[in-house]
Amino acid sequence: DVGYGVTHTSGATRINTPILDTPASVTTLNEKFLQDIAPIEPLDAMKYVSGVTYSGNPMSGSYTIRGYQSTQTYRDGLRDYYGVLSDDSFSTERMELIKGPEGVLFGSIGVGGVLNRVSKVAKPGKFTTVSVSAGNNDFIRSEIDHNQNFADGKVGVRLAGVLQDGETYVGGPYDRTGLFGYVSWRPNPATTVWTRFEHRTSNIDVTQSTYFTNSLSQLPTFLPQNVTSEEPWSNADFRLNTYELGVKNQLSSDWSARALVRASALDKYEERLIKTRIDFFDRNGVNLGREIPSGGRPAVNFNDHENFGSIRMGRQRYINENYNGGLVGAFDLVGNLELFGMKHKFFSYLGAETVRTENKTTVFSYSSFDFLAPLYNDTPESKSGPPSVSGDTIADTTNINIGMQDNVYLLDERLIFSAGARYDYSISDVHNAVGNKYSDDENSGWSSKLGLVGKVTNDVSLFYNYTTTFLAQGGVDHNNRPFDNLKGVMNDLGVKWSLLKGTFTGTASYFGSRLKNQILSGDTLPNGTQEQVQLGVNKTDGWETDLRWQPIPAWSLLVGYGDLTSLNEDGIRIRHVPQGPNYQIFSKYDFLKGPIKGLYVGLGYVYTNERSGDNSDSFNLPSHGVYDLIAGYQRDNWRLQLNIKNLTDEIYIATGGSPRRSVVGEYRNIRMTFTYTF
Repeated sequence: DVGYGVTHTSGATRINTPILDTPASVTTLNEKFLQDIAPIEPLDAMKYVSGVTYSGNPMSGSYTIRGYQSTQTYRDGLRDYYGVLSDDSFSTERMELIKGPEGVLFGSIGVGGVLNRVSKVAKPGKFTTVSVSAGNNDFIRSEIDHNQNFADGKVGVRLAGVLQDGETYVGGPYDRTGLFGYVSWRPNPATTVWTRFEHRTSNIDVTQSTYFTNSLSQLPTFLPQNVTSEEPWSNADFRLNTYELGVKNQLSSDWSARALVRASALDKYEERLIKTRIDFFDRNGVNLGREIPSGGRPAVNFNDHENFGSIRMGRQRYINENYNGGLVGAFDLVGNLELFGMKHKFFSYLGAETVRTENKTTVFSYSSFDFLAPLYNDTPESKSGPPSVSGDTIADTTNINIGMQDNVYLLDERLIFSAGARYDYSISDVHNAVGNKYSDDENSGWSSKLGLVGKVTNDVSLFYNYTTTFLAQGGVDHNNRPFDNLKGVMNDLGVKWSLLKGTFTGTASYFGSRLKNQILSGDTLPNGTQEQVQLGVNKTDGWETDLRWQPIPAWSLLVGYGDLTSLNEDGIRIRHVPQGPNYQIFSKYDFLKGPIKGLYVGLGYVYTNERSGDNSDSFNLPSHGVYDLIAGYQRDNWRLQLNIKNLTDEIYIATGGSPRRSVVGEYRNIRMTFTYTF
């Protein structure tokens, strides 16, 4: 790597491949960039990639990529079933954003793309890095990262840990612990055996930070900044354990094989207090209306806020107990061979996954309270009735997949043709104790890929990529026939470069993607049912570029720019997807000489264009721009670094809920970190 620039990827091919030889749009956030940004949540770093933006509470882990929502993540090329919300960056070496529906590699995934996190591994040498961070919101975080080799380098060990205590920007808990370990053993030069484990606990405030807004999605001035329409003790507790065992063998000079198995178990306890309705009363107790029209009540006029005597919110308390455990196994075979005078790099794999999900939801209803004079209590004084269980399910799912991809090198390796296919078959059994209902389902689907790379020079290549994937879609139509899977298709045409001895790298592409087989409602049939047909298509078209440049050793620059439109069958904007131009830039300067040698400063800016706030595009979320700042001093083996997110304390809408409620983005966040390596 040179600066923030990266020349190779493993996530886009599941084997280490030069990015210039890969017919796909891939953006990698390397170790140097992650060290500067100092992310805790993955989205703290991912926001600097073109086409990526929040699609939920900043703490939720939900994001959109190239016009489609995604919550799926992969770890070292295999699916992680516990999601982004319980994630933490302390065990991550780098992040790879693979754009488009690369179903041949990942199976059933979102059409926009996927995040692959590359784990820390043992490196040559011995070092220990300790860091301590402190900041506003009573934040304190400690990390340790140890690397060591034994037995003349045949055994490598990497250990990492994290301990965090603090509050989120809306006042709830933001506590974490984590322990990570990686051990590798090379019994002979051709074989590597490794094991990896990770244990994490989290206690995170999941309050939506939902503010009342006016019709223009602007914050009202008559409510204080620290008032939300949820009480600030909506918390989620997570406990995660992951174990992995793998072996890789260089069978010959041309063939290698890898086998691994990973077991994960996530226990989650989530307690959330949400609103059911909000009524506005004048000073005489007359009901003026509701936040949105419902129950025969009109929407209240916010211009009359001087007459508000009380705002009464009905509440329900949800307790969700969830277990998600699974076993994932994979066998890969990679070979270099020649057929008919042409060089091939052949990749095949067989995978299996089994997952059990247990979910129980209990609901308590409470009497309403006055929003203008809230009393936040962990145990509200009154209940409107006994608790009810709205869901109590156990679901077992098994998936088997097989796939292959072949890269053919032509014209003295100036032309690379790529083709691949994958088949997934899954079965699931679900039991809902509420009503004692059983259901079972089978699903299968094909994914395919066709790619072409033309190397104009050794440093510039053109590429074309056609990829497909599928997404299971439950339910039946008006004739009681099961719905077909959603089908994702993307065409991607672009250019990649690695110029000036690798100091200037990037990708620029034009893409068009379609999510087909959307369900549309038709006419009402004579029997009273409504016709349902799968003719709907979500369409996203646009272009984007991500580049890294280090014009001089002291200056590192990262730039992302994208411009897209994302519409459904009726021409309505897809929810939470910024339309038109969006861009991000991060620039860092290191003072390498003189009396202030070791000092460095960096400034980032992320601009998000206006978006639709809901599925019907009934209101607009305004555009906004947020600055980030870093400043630090490094000397020998220690470093002191200041990170400020949202430097100007911009008040902006992160995501929407309704025309009168929206999720406010994170306020100014300040952290100072001291790091020492020995």
